[in-house]
Amino acid sequence: MTDKELLILIRAQLLAGLGRQGDTTTEVIASHQPRSQGRVDGPALYVYKLMDHRYGWQHRKQEYDAESGDISVTEKQYMETSFQVTALYPQDPADTTGPTASDLASLAAMIVGSMTFGEAMKSQGAGVQRVMDILNPYFDNDRGQFEASPSFDFTVSHKRIMVDTAHAVDAAELNQTRV
Repeated sequence: MTDKELLILIRAQLLAGLGRQGDTTTEVIASHQPRSQGRVDGPALYVYKLMDHRYGWQHRKQEYDAESGDISVTEKQYMETSFQVTALYPQDPADTTGPTASDLASLAAMIVGSMTFGEAMKSQGAGVQRVMDILNPYFDNDRGQFEASPSFDFTVSHKRIMVDTAHAVDAAELNQTRV
C-alpha cells in the first residue's frame, strides 16, 4: 500500500469510529500538507506518518511469459508504518463539563485499538500492530492561551509490491580460455 492509500483508509475508519460513538463534529485531517491548511475551529484529529520500518527480506517471484519472451518479477516487502494522531479541542474556560483534547485523543486511541477498526484494516490488506501511550504536551496557542495537544502513535503493518519486467535470456555461451 502507498502512503496515501493508508492515510485514506485510516481517516475513513477514524471517521466511522467517531460516528459510531455519536461524534459527527470532529474532523480528521491529514497533517503537514504541501499547502498550509491552517487550523479548524472545532475539534479535530490530525494524522501524519512518522516512519517506515522494512520488516524481513524482500520476497521475489518470477514468472516467464512464453508469448513475449519476458520474465515478470514481482517483489513484496512487508512494512511497519508508524503514524501519529494529535487531538485539538478548543476549550471554553467557563465550561467545566465539556470534553478536553485529551478525552478526544483517548477516544481516538480506543477506536484505533478496537476490533472493528482492526477488522476494517485487515479487509483492506493492513493490520494494526500497536497503539502507544498518549502524551499530553501544552503550547501557547494563537489566542495567548495554554492549550493541550495530546497525541499517540500507532503502527500499521502492510505490504509494498513492485512489479518489474526483464527480458529472458535466449542463449548462453561458455567460453574458457587460458590465462
